[in-house]
Amino acid sequence: MNKELFIDGFGNIMVTGTMVRIDLVSLVEPAAEGKQARFEHRERLVMPLDGFLRSFGMAESVVQKMVDAGVVAKRKPGDEGTTAQVVETAPVSPNFG
Repeated sequence: MNKELFIDGFGNIMVTGTMVRIDLVSLVEPAAEGKQARFEHRERLVMPLDGFLRSFGMAESVVQKMVDAGVVAKRKPGDEGTTAQVVETAPVSPNFG
Protein backbone atom coordinates (compact mmCIF):
# COMPACT_ATOMS: atom_id res chain seq x y z
CA MET A 1 0.00 0.00 0.00
CA ASN A 2 1.41 3.37 -0.99
CA LYS A 3 1.40 6.13 1.58
CA GLU A 4 1.03 9.76 0.55
CA LEU A 5 2.35 12.51 2.82
CA PHE A 6 1.82 16.23 2.23
CA ILE A 7 4.53 18.60 3.43
CA ASP A 8 5.21 22.28 2.88
CA GLY A 9 8.95 21.82 2.60
CA PHE A 10 12.23 20.77 4.13
CA GLY A 11 13.03 22.03 7.61
CA ASN A 12 16.62 20.87 7.69
CA ILE A 13 18.98 18.68 5.68
CA MET A 14 21.82 16.92 7.51
CA VAL A 15 24.58 14.83 5.97
CA THR A 16 26.29 12.32 8.26
CA GLY A 17 28.76 10.05 6.55
CA THR A 18 27.02 8.57 3.52
CA MET A 19 23.47 9.19 4.78
CA VAL A 20 21.27 12.26 4.21
CA ARG A 21 18.53 13.10 6.71
CA ILE A 22 15.81 15.49 5.59
CA ASP A 23 13.30 16.89 8.09
CA LEU A 24 9.89 17.29 6.44
CA VAL A 25 7.80 20.17 7.79
CA SER A 26 4.27 21.56 7.51
CA LEU A 27 3.07 25.11 7.98
CA VAL A 28 1.19 25.55 11.26
CA GLU A 29 1.13 29.35 11.49
CA PRO A 30 1.39 31.61 8.42
CA ALA A 31 3.65 34.63 8.47
CA ALA A 32 2.04 37.69 9.98
CA GLU A 33 3.21 41.27 10.29
CA GLY A 34 6.49 41.21 12.19
CA LYS A 35 6.38 37.42 12.64
CA GLN A 36 7.87 34.61 10.62
CA ALA A 37 5.83 31.63 9.51
CA ARG A 38 5.98 28.70 11.94
CA PHE A 39 6.57 25.17 10.69
CA GLU A 40 6.23 21.87 12.53
CA HIS A 41 8.32 18.73 12.03
CA ARG A 42 6.23 15.91 10.52
CA GLU A 43 8.57 13.14 9.37
CA ARG A 44 12.23 12.48 8.57
CA LEU A 45 13.39 11.08 5.25
CA VAL A 46 16.70 9.18 5.43
CA MET A 47 18.45 8.16 2.23
CA PRO A 48 21.93 7.26 0.99
CA LEU A 49 24.01 10.10 -0.43
CA ASP A 50 23.93 8.71 -3.98
CA GLY A 51 20.11 8.47 -3.85
CA PHE A 52 19.93 12.07 -2.63
CA LEU A 53 22.15 13.26 -5.49
CA ARG A 54 20.04 11.39 -8.07
CA SER A 55 16.88 12.89 -6.54
CA PHE A 56 18.42 16.37 -6.61
CA GLY A 57 19.24 15.92 -10.31
CA MET A 58 15.64 14.90 -11.03
CA ALA A 59 14.28 17.90 -9.11
CA GLU A 60 16.68 20.24 -10.91
CA SER A 61 15.48 18.85 -14.26
CA VAL A 62 11.81 19.42 -13.33
CA VAL A 63 12.55 23.02 -12.24
CA GLN A 64 14.31 23.68 -15.56
CA LYS A 65 11.30 22.32 -17.47
CA MET A 66 9.00 24.64 -15.49
CA VAL A 67 11.29 27.60 -16.23
CA ASP A 68 11.31 26.69 -19.94
CA ALA A 69 7.48 26.45 -19.91
CA GLY A 70 7.16 29.83 -18.16
CA VAL A 71 5.50 28.36 -15.07
CA VAL A 72 8.29 29.61 -12.79
CA ALA A 73 11.00 32.23 -13.23
CA LYS A 74 14.52 32.11 -11.86
CA ARG A 75 15.24 34.83 -9.35
CA LYS A 76 18.04 37.27 -9.97
CA PRO A 77 21.09 37.30 -7.66
CA GLY A 78 20.31 39.29 -4.54
CA ASP A 79 16.60 38.44 -4.51
CA GLU A 80 15.38 36.94 -1.26
CA GLY A 81 13.88 33.49 -0.98
CA THR A 82 14.26 30.46 -3.17
CA THR A 83 16.05 30.25 -6.50
CA ALA A 84 12.77 30.19 -8.44
CA GLN A 85 9.37 31.77 -8.05
CA VAL A 86 5.95 30.97 -9.45
CA VAL A 87 5.07 33.27 -12.34
CA GLU A 88 1.89 35.15 -11.48
CA THR A 89 0.49 34.66 -14.96
CA ALA A 90 0.93 30.90 -14.81
CA PRO A 91 -1.91 28.98 -16.43
CA VAL A 92 -4.74 28.19 -14.05
CA SER A 93 -6.60 24.90 -14.13
CA PRO A 94 -10.10 25.20 -15.61
CA ASN A 95 -11.28 23.49 -12.42
CA PHE A 96 -10.59 26.71 -10.50
CA GLY A 97 -12.44 29.77 -11.49
